[in-house]
Amino acid sequence: MNVWNDLLFLNGAGGGTFGCRIFDLLPDPMSPKFITTYTGGDCHDSYGQRIGQRDVLFSADGMMGQYRLLDISNIRNSNQIPKIGETNSVNGAYAHSNVVSDDGKTLFVFDEFNEFDIGVYDISDLSNPQLITTFQWSGEQSEGNSIVHNGMILGNYLIVAYYQAGLRVFDVSNTSNIQEVGKYETFRDPNGDGIFDNNSVRGDDGAWNVAKLQSGKILISDTVYGTFVVTLNGGPGPPTLQPTSEPTRQPTSEPVSSPVSPPSKILDPECSPTEKVLKVEVKTDTASGENKLNVKLRNTKKKFKKKIILVKTFENSKINTFLACVKTESKCYKMKITDKGRNGIQQGFVKMYLDDTKIYGNKFKRGRQRNKKFGQC
Repeated sequence: MNVWNDLLFLNGAGGGTFGCRIFDLLPDPMSPKFITTYTGGDCHDSYGQRIGQRDVLFSADGMMGQYRLLDISNIRNSNQIPKIGETNSVNGAYAHSNVVSDDGKTLFVFDEFNEFDIGVYDISDLSNPQLITTFQWSGEQSEGNSIVHNGMILGNYLIVAYYQAGLRVFDVSNTSNIQEVGKYETFRDPNGDGIFDNNSVRGDDGAWNVAKLQSGKILISDTVYGTFVVTLNGGPGPPTLQPTSEPTRQPTSEPVSSPVSPPSKILDPECSPTEKVLKVEVKTDTASGENKLNVKLRNTKKKFKKKIILVKTFENSKINTFLACVKTESKCYKMKITDKGRNGIQQGFVKMYLDDTKIYGNKFKRGRQRNKKFGQC
């Protein structure tokens, strides 16, 4: 749901083709008047802003992998919704949500299928959005491939709910050089004591949404640990994040150039009652740089797109362990491990467990890759 300019947008509520139902909240918000339905795309989420002489609705069109710019300036007098422009469709991406800079010149988009995470578009010409760059959180390469969800603009900062990577703050004043400058670990360190309670960053639990209060405080909703209230401290340097009630230890707030190291013990992720803990063990050889691993969830089109686990770097000659929460009673998943050298893993193996019950084991002695489907496939 989105409310803007006294209009109510019920995202994804257009029927079998999704879309967006639009209501007028004037003169009585308790009795909204239906205006029309946008059916030109999925409209999984939407965002409204006045830019120049136009009221523009930005529709994140889900499985279509693109974002559309719609002219709703005359929406109360006409049920026509002219399209102004659109981004290119990105194959395999899920156009989840989008926000716009205060000056109306830059569009920030969020991809929930983890193809690129966050995209930045120049929309100075609304009819022709141009991609500037894509970027991800600071720990993408060193800590794991986390999924992005929602975000908001706060001056020169993009405030992002990044699922198990928690809240992330990016300085977007220079879109050619975007920097992560702050964070709060709502999922891995919910009590703020500097010790990770959860080690995984690869699931779809954690920071879900963000919102700004009139007081300037920021709300973060976490799907596991509830609502956090923090303040964003500006000033001449980078912002800092502080909870409104003091934790035992102040959370890290400096620009993240050296991410916090996870604990040596592998901790089970916090899974819901309908989920099981998936554990993947990979015993590597001395050429671990040749190996890559992913576990993907199958979508409604029977394509394995959403990444649950993605590993590009392993430790040599060690058992590398990776954890995630999965719903094997109702979903289908596929594990894939590859060896660039096409000679397998010498004296190594690949094993998978669900709640400590072994479901797969392979020594991967030769060849380029191994695959294993599991769950309801």
